[in-house]
Amino acid sequence: MKIYIDAGAFNGDTADCEALFKFKADKKIAFEANSELVPYVKNKDFDEVYDKAVWIEDGEVTFYQDQSKRPLGSTMMSSKRTGILKPIKARAIDFSEYIKQFKDDDVLIKMDCEGAEFPILEKMIKDGTITIPSAMYVEFHPNKVPEYTTTYKDELVARIRKLNVKIEEWH
Repeated sequence: MKIYIDAGAFNGDTADCEALFKFKADKKIAFEANSELVPYVKNKDFDEVYDKAVWIEDGEVTFYQDQSKRPLGSTMMSSKRTGILKPIKARAIDFSEYIKQFKDDDVLIKMDCEGAEFPILEKMIKDGTITIPSAMYVEFHPNKVPEYTTTYKDELVARIRKLNVKIEEWH
């Protein structure tokens, strides 16, 4: 089965994975933790929509809504250097554990997690789930979170590619 996972769906504008990524999915799954954005995502062409943040563990987390723009952007990273961040509580899912169920499928992941992509990808490397997707399109946010520089991002992408994983920078 061909599975498309949108990790950080924002307003659902990437639901058309066939047009964007030349990937005709049998099933489309979206994750968006910002409760103000979930209704937009639910109005798009997704089979499943989860109002959860993709993260490195399950549970309740502090999530940050950017109050400086509409619709509200959001992040898991309290140190993000853009916007006016308001902390709220949100539910999170251990993304590595979640994608294990698709180990025998053809999986494409689009990830736009506003800085959280770094710890998520690091965990996926560590536990081996980084090899589950056939391709990943990741919007990286180096320098917006102080601990993640462009050099760090470049080294992370190189490590992932050495594992024979197709990873492309998106946006």
